[in-house]
Amino acid sequence: MEDGQFFVLLFIIVVALILLGILAAKNKKRPGDPPGDPPASQAQQKVISQGHFEVFNTDLCAYLPTCFGQNPDSPYARLIFPAPSGLNRAQREVAALGGFRMNPNQYVMISGHSPPECRYFGFTAYLFSRADESVPFASLGDTLNLTDIPFDSDFSIVVSGSHAITQDIMQNNPSVHPLILSIPMADTVKPDDTLMIVMRTAYFKDQDAGNAYLENLPVTGALIESSVAPDLLYYRNKLIPRPTDPSEQGYQGSFEAYTSSQLAKLANLGLAQTLKVDYHPFFKSINYNSGYDCLDQRVQCLADNRDATYSLIEPIDLGIKQAIIVMGVNHVSTGKAIYVSQSLYDYNKQFGLASFSDKDIPEAAQFYTFLFSRAEVPGLDVPTYLIPEATQMISMAERTYIQPGSKVSPSSDSLILPVAYIVNLP
Repeated sequence: MEDGQFFVLLFIIVVALILLGILAAKNKKRPGDPPGDPPASQAQQKVISQGHFEVFNTDLCAYLPTCFGQNPDSPYARLIFPAPSGLNRAQREVAALGGFRMNPNQYVMISGHSPPECRYFGFTAYLFSRADESVPFASLGDTLNLTDIPFDSDFSIVVSGSHAITQDIMQNNPSVHPLILSIPMADTVKPDDTLMIVMRTAYFKDQDAGNAYLENLPVTGALIESSVAPDLLYYRNKLIPRPTDPSEQGYQGSFEAYTSSQLAKLANLGLAQTLKVDYHPFFKSINYNSGYDCLDQRVQCLADNRDATYSLIEPIDLGIKQAIIVMGVNHVSTGKAIYVSQSLYDYNKQFGLASFSDKDIPEAAQFYTFLFSRAEVPGLDVPTYLIPEATQMISMAERTYIQPGSKVSPSSDSLILPVAYIVNLP
């Protein structure tokens, strides 16, 4: 081969490699890109709608009857699809919040990039609203969380009410994570009911990186129709049992001594306790274990999550010269949780006003004390939040997230629940 021919051939090869590189870069899927074509499957599939995840802006609460008990330190993001045509005003409002309809032969494919390191993240599917305009907001199974999906990595989730459809997708996409609803959906979800898919995050290791992630959430979803026949046999998902061991009961004596010492400090500061307030498990009256219990009893489940064990107090009309002091067990130090938080709510709106967590107390501390008060209390060295005067009825909740070594939160029977005291301010 002559030198001229050699250089011409070399030039053609270089140009071809450059073009291939450009084409590969163009086709490379970036975190949060739209799902595009449906995943590989033996069945025919059709994309019905494409959506994106959007962080729930608490400013929306001003226009809503409830804020669904959102924890201020654990932002909710929900999958939003464009509202289909033909909806009435109420249905359009539900769609704007993230409620969507899904037929038994349809599924949602979620694709994106998981959050940077944080204390918690997870994806939960809900029955959001019903045709009678009630809003159960009840979970339809366990949550996919950080025990399933690594931090800062690409992932895909198939959300379906059918094992047959899910298995068809996963045969050709084994890395896809399944999030299966009640089966078949037609027996639990009626045609005019809506679903919602919620993503939660909490306490980023690098808060700036976390804020940047939430501002441009790199997660999308597609509603897809499959030709696979959905399952005909009805049953509910088998839920992961909540761990009962180890129990915290061995800490009971130490906790009682701790609360006594804290009350003595209050007395020395001239703050007289007026009422003890007991915490109780979430929906104790229906023996809550999952959103299915809320659906059976026709109560609003307030976006429950089986990754968290909730304990609550009854609503309190707190006076303008009063405070409430909360004492509890640091469930992280006892090995019962990856994190624990205590949140204060405006009861009438179920709007989160403030939240403290185990990060607000010394790492080795077995117990905590938080104060929610109408005014400063000089001499009391505990994390304190000042309650706005406009807020009258308050409620409080402790969340205990995921027992280490498990995929769900611990049984409430294995925990020592917090106690609270209302005190009069000078």
